[in-house]
Amino acid sequence: MLTRDNNVLFLEQWHAGAPALAGASREANPYLTQGGVTDLGSIFNVSDSTFTALLIPEAPFSSGHVIAPDGHPVIFGGSPDLSAQNPQVQNGLFAVRDYHYPTKTINTTTTLGSSNPRWKPTAVTMASGEIIVAGGALIPAGGYNATTNQPAANSGTFQIYNFASRAISAASPLPILADTGPVNLYPPLFLLPVSGSLLVMAGNRSAVYDGAKLLGGTAVADAAYAAIPQLKVPFCYPQSAAVVLLPLDPANGYKPEVMVIGGSSVDQATAATPASNTSCRLDLSAAQPQWLAETMPTPRINHNVVLLPDGKLLVVNGAQQGIAGGSIGSGLATSPAFQPAMYDPKAAIGSRWSAALANSTVARLYQATALLMLDGSVMVAGGWGSLEYTVQYFSPPYLLTGTPRPVIEGTLQQVAAYNTTITIRYSRAAGADVKRVVLIRPAASTHSLQMDQRMIVLVIEQQAAGEIRCTAPPDSTIAPPGNYMLFLVGEDDVPSVAQYITVGFAQTAAV
Repeated sequence: MLTRDNNVLFLEQWHAGAPALAGASREANPYLTQGGVTDLGSIFNVSDSTFTALLIPEAPFSSGHVIAPDGHPVIFGGSPDLSAQNPQVQNGLFAVRDYHYPTKTINTTTTLGSSNPRWKPTAVTMASGEIIVAGGALIPAGGYNATTNQPAANSGTFQIYNFASRAISAASPLPILADTGPVNLYPPLFLLPVSGSLLVMAGNRSAVYDGAKLLGGTAVADAAYAAIPQLKVPFCYPQSAAVVLLPLDPANGYKPEVMVIGGSSVDQATAATPASNTSCRLDLSAAQPQWLAETMPTPRINHNVVLLPDGKLLVVNGAQQGIAGGSIGSGLATSPAFQPAMYDPKAAIGSRWSAALANSTVARLYQATALLMLDGSVMVAGGWGSLEYTVQYFSPPYLLTGTPRPVIEGTLQQVAAYNTTITIRYSRAAGADVKRVVLIRPAASTHSLQMDQRMIVLVIEQQAAGEIRCTAPPDSTIAPPGNYMLFLVGEDDVPSVAQYITVGFAQTAAV
């Protein structure tokens, strides 16, 4: 997770450090406790490329996480008690933790409740600024090959977390989760624009629930949305596809569209199953929604999809065979997908996918991550199967054109209320007009999910020499309150270096 101080918070699994391999990209993890095992978190300083180990008392591996409206990451659930391997690692299944980035400390704020452990849940910010955490398992169990009885382990519930008071609600049933085991861990969740309802995707199904009623503890289907057809193959962990909400644009009324990208090619997949080379796109505003299938350049599972400021989707990392999971250093996903791919949502059908991009030389399979940075590059990191400790940056094509960037002058206003004017002073090379202004919400990346990832195009009211006036999003269903990266997008889709701006009401968490 990229925090406002331009550091990245990494969460890790307990494991013995891998030995250095001569001539290979892998290296020994230097961030060890006194007992000789790796710490469970680290802070990466983007400015000087240094890591600092972070002690997290309760195991955060397989947690759900999101950046709260005040800019502090919140971490829900995790892994069971590992104190036998490391006395510092306690049970994380029940924990709710806040990462306070100014002091670089982790604080356990509350618990999910004695009946609500969560392993591989998903979290997302609602229009109210509260955070919903849903799904997961009561213990590590998931998929058709799980040794534990999955129906008994399935957590078919949700809870609402108020980050300001640090209070969490009792658990309430979420019907789609009860109906979609055993392939329903890390279910994709998306706050839908205009309605404020929540799209929940699990197994091979999707359902829309009334947002206001969820905040009150009841899951009620939103009848304004037509029934969504099932896909042929489950797309949740461990058959992990990447699922994304496409950019929201006022030009089309903030039409909500989602894509399921890759994943397993068949149901009940195993380590020998080829990954899927199909993406499926759905317009939720249609009277009769239908999935549109498109062919990707390469098959992929355990990959990441990042929204770029030019409106395209970057697909990186992942494997061409297998499923998620496996033992540390020996994952069930193989045949690395080294070549990134790009998807242009506005291109004609049949020409949206492209792959004329530089190959990676590092295998990043299960547990790999990807994050958009302020300069428009994409950081990629991690990888379970190879114990990959390196960090790399991918430069999208817009950074290689040679076209000058627009430059935001000075510092943006701290907070933009909904439907108010944002004034941006900027400089540019002669003839390099600014074509768009976009907001991108920083994501929490894990298991092919980019939790809370969201992009909104702003309406430009007026553009004169060195100044742009644009309108903040109309309400919190379009842009849930919180921190966004604001990019100016110029000629050849070249973005400025972004600055942070808080959209909506300014809240301060309890201290």
